[in-house]
Amino acid sequence: MRMKPIVATTALILAVPSFSGCEGSWHTATPIPIRPANTYALHAQECGLSAAAEPFDTDAKVETFGSEKLPRSFTPILLVVENRAAEKLHLDRSNAKLVCADGTIRKAISALAMYEQLRDESDDEFMFGKLSYLNLYVLENNERKKTDWMAKEFPAETILTMGRRTAGLLYFRGKCGTQAGRKLHISVDKLMSPDSIKLDLDLG
Repeated sequence: MRMKPIVATTALILAVPSFSGCEGSWHTATPIPIRPANTYALHAQECGLSAAAEPFDTDAKVETFGSEKLPRSFTPILLVVENRAAEKLHLDRSNAKLVCADGTIRKAISALAMYEQLRDESDDEFMFGKLSYLNLYVLENNERKKTDWMAKEFPAETILTMGRRTAGLLYFRGKCGTQAGRKLHISVDKLMSPDSIKLDLDLG
């Protein structure tokens, strides 16, 4: 009787990593609902420009960004602007300033610049020619955060025609010494004249 060859088989066991021990968890984008400017507690109007602001550097808003470091190192402020005049208006994000009670001025930066400072570090070490599971997790989560923060960002430049509204988060580098007495200053240019509209929103 012929003996059947014995074939040695090896079971490949794939260990699915658990990231429960990692700092944070998978970042999930949290949408920010936008309302008409005059429905916000902090709003003002000047020469047909209606604007509203809402601070997003509170503990209650941390989940919006998926990063506890963001509101500690930056001051995110939601800005909503509407043009109720016939003349076209031009808004440059770089003209927005956060004025602290002591006179310190914080300038808005891009979400990408903020991300480069806040992204989670990975050691980028290769294991058997591939990134470790932990590093892959960190890299993927970083991309999720960057995409979300950029999507929420106030446009770098925008033209407001009559009836148009635009909104987004302004990311100011640094913090004021106290939240009391802060003001958001914006300056909007009129396209058909050299004049500009200036507004100060008291953030409390």
